[in-house]
Amino acid sequence: MAILMAFISFNYFLLLFKYTSFSLIESVVAASLASFVSLVTSPVNVVIKEVRRRVELPTVDTVYVFGIPIYFPRLELSTLNTLIAVNVGGALIPVLLSAILVQVFRSSFLFLLLDVLLVTVLSKYMARVVQGVGIVMSPILPPLISTLLAFLTFHSDPFLIPAASYISGVLGTLIGADLLNLKKVVEASPQIVSIGGMGTFDGIYITGILAILFSYILISLQL
Repeated sequence: MAILMAFISFNYFLLLFKYTSFSLIESVVAASLASFVSLVTSPVNVVIKEVRRRVELPTVDTVYVFGIPIYFPRLELSTLNTLIAVNVGGALIPVLLSAILVQVFRSSFLFLLLDVLLVTVLSKYMARVVQGVGIVMSPILPPLISTLLAFLTFHSDPFLIPAASYISGVLGTLIGADLLNLKKVVEASPQIVSIGGMGTFDGIYITGILAILFSYILISLQL
């Protein structure tokens, strides 16, 4: 299913970059990064920091008296290490593509920034940290919200809607769902925390694809 989605999304990403004044070769490279390379590198995490926490863990001492075990519960000071990493397919590539697309918003950057901030706040509100699973949120609402915001702010220039929808959807989800919930995830003391992965890669990857798809649907209805 993921491979099929990558092939389908390649055409949408190709149209996105062609419509934003990139050459054919640049569009093919960027579309490949957004669809195939992002999917392939989803298991790749780059460790950027190690967090060490001193915590008190419950333990039990056992003393035998005439062969009868007597248990004495106590708290033992221990060190827990958590590695913080950045996922290549779910964070680095989407941020790189967003940085490339931002160049076409020279005169309307503030409107784009507003869209990103709104999606970030809504993603923070919708995301939930589930023990043993990671960060969970709806895969439909972020791209739908980012597309509607992009349509409202850039309806006078329809060619900017897909790019604005992709940037606000991807960055808003990454910042709101991942970065703003990072402290809660670290407090659970997992061995590794992956920004843009470990439960949120699917959301970010699908958000980018659906944001562009919804944008083209709205543009076709408008035209």
